[in-house]
Amino acid sequence: MRPRPGLILGWMIMAVAVASDGLTLLNGSSFIHRSVRVQAQDLLTSEQWLVRDMIAQGDGTRDGTADAAGLRRQVAGLAVGFAGRIGYLPAAAGGRIATGSFSDLLPPALARQVRAAGQPLFQERWVAGKRWFALYTPIDVAASGGTTGPPRTGVLLLAIPAAPLESQAATERDGLIGTALLTLILLGYALVGVSQWLGIQFEGREARLATAKAELELALGHMSDGLCVFDRNDCVTVFNRQLCDILGLPPDAVWRGAHYSTLLASSIATGNHRGRDVGEVMAERRALIASGRPVKVQQEAQDGRIVEAVFCPAADGGWLVTCADITERLRIQEQIAHMAEHDPLTGLPNRAAFSARLATEVAQATAVRPLALLWLDLDRFKHLNDTRGHPAGDQLLRIVADRLRRSLRQTDGAAYRLGGDEFAVVLAGLGPPEATRIARRVLRVLNQSCEIAGQPYRVHASIGLALAPADATDPDRLMSRADLALYAAKASGRNAVRCFGPEIEDRATGRATMERALQGALTEGQFALWYQPILALPSRELVGFEALLRWNHPDRGLIAPGAFIQVAEETQLIEEIGAWALAEACAEAAGWPAAVGVAVNLSTQQLRRPGLAAQVERALRDADLDAARLELEVTETAIIQDPDAAFALLAAIQARGVRIALDDFGTGYSSLSFLTRFKFDTIKIDRSFICDMASRSECAAIVDAVSSLGTHLGLVTTAEGIETAEQLRRVGELGCRRAQGFLLGRPLPAAEARALAWSRLPVEAPADAAVAACDGG
Repeated sequence: MRPRPGLILGWMIMAVAVASDGLTLLNGSSFIHRSVRVQAQDLLTSEQWLVRDMIAQGDGTRDGTADAAGLRRQVAGLAVGFAGRIGYLPAAAGGRIATGSFSDLLPPALARQVRAAGQPLFQERWVAGKRWFALYTPIDVAASGGTTGPPRTGVLLLAIPAAPLESQAATERDGLIGTALLTLILLGYALVGVSQWLGIQFEGREARLATAKAELELALGHMSDGLCVFDRNDCVTVFNRQLCDILGLPPDAVWRGAHYSTLLASSIATGNHRGRDVGEVMAERRALIASGRPVKVQQEAQDGRIVEAVFCPAADGGWLVTCADITERLRIQEQIAHMAEHDPLTGLPNRAAFSARLATEVAQATAVRPLALLWLDLDRFKHLNDTRGHPAGDQLLRIVADRLRRSLRQTDGAAYRLGGDEFAVVLAGLGPPEATRIARRVLRVLNQSCEIAGQPYRVHASIGLALAPADATDPDRLMSRADLALYAAKASGRNAVRCFGPEIEDRATGRATMERALQGALTEGQFALWYQPILALPSRELVGFEALLRWNHPDRGLIAPGAFIQVAEETQLIEEIGAWALAEACAEAAGWPAAVGVAVNLSTQQLRRPGLAAQVERALRDADLDAARLELEVTETAIIQDPDAAFALLAAIQARGVRIALDDFGTGYSSLSFLTRFKFDTIKIDRSFICDMASRSECAAIVDAVSSLGTHLGLVTTAEGIETAEQLRRVGELGCRRAQGFLLGRPLPAAEARALAWSRLPVEAPADAAVAACDGG
């Protein structure tokens, strides 16, 4: 605790007061004042007072006793002023004075002096060896004993023995001393209290300052940044230990009062500020501080870390600097920026980066320095995902990305992943020949065999190529035309490169026109079903029809499905068209004889819909058709997209009594394996084997093997595309149980098919065995 002078002084005053007169302090009950006004009537209440009227007559003096009662009436309101230390004179303090000795108290000369002055007089007198106090007051006094005449001027004498008054004076003195001592004590108490209060306030302020200092030191010690405060003379006033850690300085390199130049010299000595001296750095820092606003500066530390310093000027001319190690922050920012522009799976730049780069390159493309855009899509990628799982698909995407990097030189361009299995390559400054050459090289690299999910896999892709400014002068149009070229590559058989040209755009325009027309055809009822007969062999008895879709175009007439079915599949209209065809075929077959069935083709999209079984059941119920008379034909291509789901759906439909046929058998990838996984009712031998039997013995062998396989598995084998009598004879000899084709009957409108069904006549082969090529049914 700090010494408190006020507190010590207060206690000293109180100690002196107590030591001076403890009795007065403890026992005093009244206090004496230096000037007191006493009423005369208070003095006249005691009968012990002697009143003496003195009247001067010539040279002599005559004593007489005045009428006490009258005198009291005259002086009842007289106020007498006492000078000196005179207090209230109580009646009990007086003593009786003998008449004979009164003259000693009031000699004639004194009486005349009082009367002449007209003012009261106080004197100390000795009478008969005793000390008296006497008060002489001039007063008009009436004659005694009934004497008449004007009042005479006399002197009123008030006398009291000194002994009682001395005792009273002592009491008064003690009271005065007590007053002084009490005042000193109160002053001491006040000083003690004030000093105590000031001490408490001072101690509280010190405690708050200590707390604030501790909190500041705690905050400075736990800051992640280094901090240093300088005064207007560039001397350190506040700093923390992180400053040395971040700058790589020794712990003793900074201290309170150190000059900034000293700190800079130590920093330069450790390897910071490479190639610069103290004066140069200080001049630069002063310029920053002179700007009057916070300024950030980044510099590389001696160990390669990046340190950011913020210089802030202060109002008093000083300044402060904070230092932060931002190496990790910059790394994270770079990582975030990289993630924003790169695909996390393949590491290739993503669509955002591609769009920015393409916009820049298209704007700079000229006829002399053209820009080539390759639009790449993997073939049958969805099939891989569906059959081997998404991890296998991700593995393939990573392999493709790596091969794209390897197939492109740094001077060629950059590859981008746009999403899914779509990729793009931007080739700046390359014309059509060079761009086509690079596209074919990319395709060759991609086609190399690899291992996916532990199994061998050959990558196939289709590439579309468009040029700027020849094909387009803006990014969106360039991408659209590259996509059209890609579509043309897929339509040409996949795993190919196609360059954009007018014919591709014309085809795309026609496709768009057809898409709009298909939507109108569906709503306006322009679709119709034609029916091609299916005959039993060798009896050639009609056992059913295959329902084939036709489009009654208002301008182009009857259009076969080969001209529009692909567009319908790509636009998802095939689902609505397929549902309509299924219901229409069931309704038409319900009007045929019970022995004649109907076969309806299912599209890939229909086979992916879990609701297909319910759709089939509803079509049968609405048409009141026996399920055994309906046969649904599926291709290997439709099944292979997702065999497990397809077989589960087909099994549910087959359980309702509907027959299932495997169409175009032998043209897919897993024909024989499908026969082991699902119990088909019918297999239809593709027309390509039938047409080539006469010229290729292996085709006849395949037809023979399939027929034999069907017999052993209990399946009905149907030969498609019978065009000649020789083909019909040959498939009959090889064991096919059914046949269909132009030789046996072209597709018929519903009314003609109904008439044929009711006639049920065997169909004879025409005399001319050669029949024009079929239209694909």
